[in-house]
Amino acid sequence: MKRRWARIVGATLCIACLAVSVALADYYAWFTTQRHEQQRLRDLAQQLGQRVDQIVVESLLVLSDIEHSQLTPCSPEHITRMRALVLSTHYITELDYVPAQKLRCTSWGLFDVARKEPPANYARDDGLELVKRVPSKVNPEQRLLGLHHGNYHALMKLSTITDFSIPPGVELAVATMNGVLLQSTGAHVKALFGKRAGDTLHGLVAARIQNRDHDWQIAVIEPIQQLVGAVHRKEWRAIPLALLVSLSLCGFAILYVRRRRSPLTRLRQAVQRCEFLVCYQPIVSLSENRCVGAEALVRWRQHDGTLILPDQFIPLAERSGLILPITDQVVAESMRELGPLLVADRSLHVAINVSVRDIESGRVLEVLKLALQGSGVCSEQIWIEATERSFMDACAAREHIVRLREAGYAVVIDDFGTGYSSLQYLQQLPLDVLKIDKSFIDTVGRDANNTAVASHIIDIAKELGMRTIAEGVEREEQLVYLRARGVDMAQGWLFSRPLSAPGFADYLARNRSMQPGC
Repeated sequence: MKRRWARIVGATLCIACLAVSVALADYYAWFTTQRHEQQRLRDLAQQLGQRVDQIVVESLLVLSDIEHSQLTPCSPEHITRMRALVLSTHYITELDYVPAQKLRCTSWGLFDVARKEPPANYARDDGLELVKRVPSKVNPEQRLLGLHHGNYHALMKLSTITDFSIPPGVELAVATMNGVLLQSTGAHVKALFGKRAGDTLHGLVAARIQNRDHDWQIAVIEPIQQLVGAVHRKEWRAIPLALLVSLSLCGFAILYVRRRRSPLTRLRQAVQRCEFLVCYQPIVSLSENRCVGAEALVRWRQHDGTLILPDQFIPLAERSGLILPITDQVVAESMRELGPLLVADRSLHVAINVSVRDIESGRVLEVLKLALQGSGVCSEQIWIEATERSFMDACAAREHIVRLREAGYAVVIDDFGTGYSSLQYLQQLPLDVLKIDKSFIDTVGRDANNTAVASHIIDIAKELGMRTIAEGVEREEQLVYLRARGVDMAQGWLFSRPLSAPGFADYLARNRSMQPGC
């Protein structure tokens, strides 16, 4: 008996839970669907309002332009100007010159005939008049929407107002604030003006907005049957309650797993999705104050828009080997974005950071050869920067550095003085340029001991016949010191932050314009 009773109670509870779940599902489906549909209707109304605003603004600009022109009315130059204005617009199809109610000419040509203009349906305080059904000069059977100001009329098709993608079953309408209907896509929507936004009229869901700045009111309706269908679809997705709970638990579990995803997995996916972009920091010749190149700096932009700086992922990429495909993407993107600039200016170069593994294996030479093929960029315009994040086998690297230099590429030792075997590299590797790390540049004028280190690095480079670049230059006193010590080039926020490719092109143009003789 107890077992039977327990079964009855259990079954009752199950039925009760099912009933509650159905009720909750019904409420949830109706509430969310109604809110979603109302928002969709409001969005459509806003879109229609923006279209009307665009038409009015465009018409006012065109009318003002032709009104203030000094051209003789209806002269060939005047008609040509009206025609050019029409062709430059999105919505206007015709411009008329109508002094004293007499049509003299249009953007189509001369029409020296008397014509009685239809009365304005709506007039604004700024003198703009709206006429709903104006006959076209080319096709008198066609009725156009006219916006009149002074002696000029701008005409356009009525369908222009609602000429955009409208979901099936949805009707749109726009009217002036005094109730003059300009355009509608159905008969039901006309009845909505004067009703409250969100009212349900004869099986219709409706939304309405007003734009008092431009004196328009917009109405959008949708059959409620479409809303009911969406509710039913959501109900089936929401039942039963047990499925909702299990899906919720699964959702939380998936969310937890995703949040606990390893950085390596996310980095590997970023490589597959090509989520890396390249910024370019200008490199300036200190003797000429002339931009001579840029360093390509990789950034990781995740699919949610979050930007991750290289210090946060490059070490992991190097440990995992993912630095190789990242390097490939940076090289390809740099050639795609800066290739035209490099071809146009042979004195310009781009410096690309590569890993120790790229140098030791020699693969970077093939990557560069493939990227430059057909680009018109010279190998002498590509500088390879090797960073000392990990120990480099100098013997293994030497052969490939020699090949790089023989092919025309310049090889730069990056962040000199902060890595594993800086002096050893200078002795054993054939290098072209030495880059002084920002940590030493920061001490100029602040820390005499470390400034002395920077001075010694400069002296070493000079003795070895290497060019020098100072990175991280941010203060004028650093610039003065580096020039006095004969450093060749510098980069840093004193000159420019890292820029997009278009931003770098603008910077280069400004820099060139300030050069003597430009």
